[in-house]
Amino acid sequence: MSGAPPPLVFMGPSLPRSAAATLLEADFQPPARRGDIHRAIRAGARCVVLIDGEFHGCPSVWPREIVDALADGVAVHGASSMGALRAAELHTLGMTGHGRIFEWYRDGLIEADDEVALIYGPAELGWPALSEPLVNIRATLEAAVAQSEPDALTPAEASAALEMARAMPFPRRGAAALVNEIGCPRLARWLTTRRVDRKRLDAELALRAIARMSSASHGGAALPQVGRDADWAPFRLSAALGLDRPEDLAPSLVARHHGLDEAALPELYRRLSARFWRERASAEGEMDVAAWLAHQGISHPDRTGDALVDWVVDAGPPHFGYGKWCFEVELDGWLRGTRT
Repeated sequence: MSGAPPPLVFMGPSLPRSAAATLLEADFQPPARRGDIHRAIRAGARCVVLIDGEFHGCPSVWPREIVDALADGVAVHGASSMGALRAAELHTLGMTGHGRIFEWYRDGLIEADDEVALIYGPAELGWPALSEPLVNIRATLEAAVAQSEPDALTPAEASAALEMARAMPFPRRGAAALVNEIGCPRLARWLTTRRVDRKRLDAELALRAIARMSSASHGGAALPQVGRDADWAPFRLSAALGLDRPEDLAPSLVARHHGLDEAALPELYRRLSARFWRERASAEGEMDVAAWLAHQGISHPDRTGDALVDWVVDAGPPHFGYGKWCFEVELDGWLRGTRT
């Protein structure tokens, strides 16, 4: 991986960071929330591994963030929890899924988001699990039925326990609650001393697989069927600025983000608006903006020629219905040097 940034891994309760670090040299981050993958793309990540993500009481990762990463040629992997769910949704677009839970979602054996849901403690304590995800209960019950020994469960017992667990709100799911409801000593042993931690196993499997990959694999390959969508540019920018909603974007926020004096904004608006109209005219074969405006039938009762062009530039593209033109996005691109 010489010259490439290390994989960026979003992870929390599925696997302790100390254990994960023995499997993969990576930049480990807390469970992902909305905008984190957009921010990772902007920061130059070339390999993103989604294990855990926020979803309860916090905006979750947009599938579109992952699509944008794939469109940029970023390798995106998912496993265990939120990563398995998103990989099942997006594996046909190039996201790589790992592990049994991903396969369950992909193949339709499980569908509900709460299969991987749990409550957990703070980062300072290592995100300790405070409830048991249903996928772990499911895996434990499968193992209990498969065993040919005295304390194995019958299919009927396992099915009853699974239905009982499914009916519980995910914050209440756990060995004690299930045992109290069902009252089966053999079930108690399976859910405690013989518990299968499927989420941890899948996280370990994913990190091992990524560690085995060559450096060339980490960069990924751009997928032609996955394209950048201008409609999503404000979402990407809002994520970069730490906002949850593009409706909260404002030119002043972009200016401050780049250390720009807000007094420069009116002139920059005119400059970027003028560029839009020049590009529009050129794309449609006109010599200049005035000729293009005449061809489009855009007029003003008191303005003609250069005065009409000035009026159109000052009004800006959104005034004329070009909804995909966003001043904040254009300004950010210009200030970052991605547009001239």
